[in-house]
Amino acid sequence: MIAIAYVSRFDFQEHEQEFAEKVHRWGATQLKRRQIRFLASLCRRFENIGYDPLPDHELVEEPEAVEEAPLYSAA
Repeated sequence: MIAIAYVSRFDFQEHEQEFAEKVHRWGATQLKRRQIRFLASLCRRFENIGYDPLPDHELVEEPEAVEEAPLYSAA
């Protein structure tokens, strides 16, 4: 997607062009979710790229379960 956006960068608005140039200059291999969405929206103007569903959250391994003390009501 970075290559698609970079080639078409002169057809973008100024802030979009700056973003495409910056990501290309970085040689980015990992982007934040909002950056991926923005980059994909730029690319869709010139190429027919599909939509992949993004999970709502990243899976994180939970630490081993720790037993919690029972909570007693104040009543």
